Amino acid sequence: TSVDGRQARDICLTSATDGWLVGDAGRIARTTDGGATWQPIANPPLPTTASGMFDWHSVYADGQNVWIAGTPGTAIAHSSDGGATWQMQPTGVNVPLESVQFVNALRGWAVGAMGTILGTVDGGRTWEQLRGTNGRAAILVVASAPEAAPLEILARYSAGDGHRAAVAPLFASDRARVDQLDSHRQRGAIAHCGAQLVAPLWSDPRHP
Repeated sequence: TSVDGRQARDICLTSATDGWLVGDAGRIARTTDGGATWQPIANPPLPTTASGMFDWHSVYADGQNVWIAGTPGTAIAHSSDGGATWQMQPTGVNVPLESVQFVNALRGWAVGAMGTILGTVDGGRTWEQLRGTNGRAAILVVASAPEAAPLEILARYSAGDGHRAAVAPLFASDRARVDQLDSHRQRGAIAHCGAQLVAPLWSDPRHP
C-alpha cells in the first residue's frame, strides 16, 4: 500500500490486533485493531528532517522489542519499550539491508545487498559482519526503472564473466503500473543474471 507517495515495504504482527508497518521515506506506523487502521508512531527514531532519508525495508517485533532495517544500512532502529523511545544501532556496513529477524531479545540477524549477513548476540547493540564485503561493484548499471535493466549485458559480464554488478534504477517502479508480483520477477531476473538490485536513486514514485 502507498500513502502520500510512501510505499509500504513490510508488516510484522505481534498478536491478533497489534502490529507494525514500515516503508519508504521513513514511514513507520502501528495498528492496534488487526490492520483495519494504521497510525504513524508519535516518537519516530529519527527527526523529521532525517527520517525521509531512510527507506525502511524490514521490521521485526517481539513484545516490546522492535527492530527496523533498510537503506542506508548504516544503522538499525531499535525500541525496547514498544516505540516510546528509540536507539539507532550502528551496523558497520553501508549496503541496503533487506530483512531483520530475531529468535529472542538478544540473538538476531540482518541480511542485505552484496550477500551481506550481519549477526548480533546483544540485541543489536553491536553487529558482526558474518558474510559479504564492503567492496565496490565492478559494474554499475543505472536504468530508468528496474524493468529497464539490460539483462543481456548483466548475464554476459556478471553471470558469465564473474564481475560483481549492481543495478541502480533512477526511479522506483510505478506501483499503479507494475504490481508486486512483477516487482519480484524483475528482482529475480536481475539476480539470475548475477547482479544486485539496489535502492532507487530517487525513491519518490511521483518523480521530480
